[in-house]
Amino acid sequence: KFKLDCLITLGGEDTNSVSNKLSKEGVKCVGVPKTIDNDISGTDYTIGFDTALSITTDAIDKLHTTAASHHRVMVVEVMGRNTGWIAILAGLAGGADAILIPEVQFDFDDIINRIEERKKRGKNFSLIVVAEGAKPTPEAEQIIKSKEVDEFGHVMLGGIGQIVKNRLKEVGYETRAVILGHLQRAGKPTAFDRILALKLGAAAVDLVKEEKFNRMVVLRGTKIIDIPIEEAIKEIKYVDKDLYELSKLFY
Repeated sequence: KFKLDCLITLGGEDTNSVSNKLSKEGVKCVGVPKTIDNDISGTDYTIGFDTALSITTDAIDKLHTTAASHHRVMVVEVMGRNTGWIAILAGLAGGADAILIPEVQFDFDDIINRIEERKKRGKNFSLIVVAEGAKPTPEAEQIIKSKEVDEFGHVMLGGIGQIVKNRLKEVGYETRAVILGHLQRAGKPTAFDRILALKLGAAAVDLVKEEKFNRMVVLRGTKIIDIPIEEAIKEIKYVDKDLYELSKLFY
C-alpha cells in the first residue's frame, strides 16, 4: 500500500515486537534499540539510556544537598516499569542509601533499619531511589497513576515513591518525595548516546543496502553487530543480581 522498500524501527521492546511481527508478515524490517529502560536483552546498551542515567544521577546529587541541610529523608521515584536499570545505576553513582527495584521485593523494616544505622553514625539524612515498578511483596500490585493505557496497552505507573514517603512519615521521619518523571527523557543527549546512535544508525543503513532484513543492530562490548530481531527481544533484560548485591555493600 505504501510502497515501502524497508522499515527501520527505533524503539524498545514493544516497538521492536511489532517489527518482529511485521517481519513474519513479509515486511522488510531492521530494528534499532532505543529506550531509556535499557531492557532489550540483545544489546548491552540502548540509545537514550546513558542520557537518562546522567540526568537522574545529577538530580540525585542535587537532592543530597537539600536532604543533608534539612536532615530529611528524600525519596526519589524514577522510571522503570519492569526493570530497575536507571534506579540501580543512578543510585550507585549518586550514592543512594537504599535502592528499590522491580526485580527484588523490598521490606519497609529494612529501609527503616538502614536509616537508623545511618543516624547512629551521625548521618541525619538519607536518600532512597525507587523505580516506579518496585513493590514490597511479589503479590502486591504495581502502583498505577492512571488507568488510561498507551498504544501498547500499558497503564501509567507512578506513586510508589509517595507510598514509601508516607510510610516513613508514619514512623516519625521528616520525608519528602520527588518524582523525576519526564525530566529523565529531556535535555541534550550525552556524548555516549550520540556516538551510539550514529554507529547503530550507520549499521542499520548498511543492513538495508546489503538486503539483510528482519535483524536488529546491537552493541556487544565495543562492537556493533546484528542479530535476528526475534532473538534480540526474546526476553526482558533484568538487573543482574550481582549488581544489586554490589549496591547493598554501600548501604
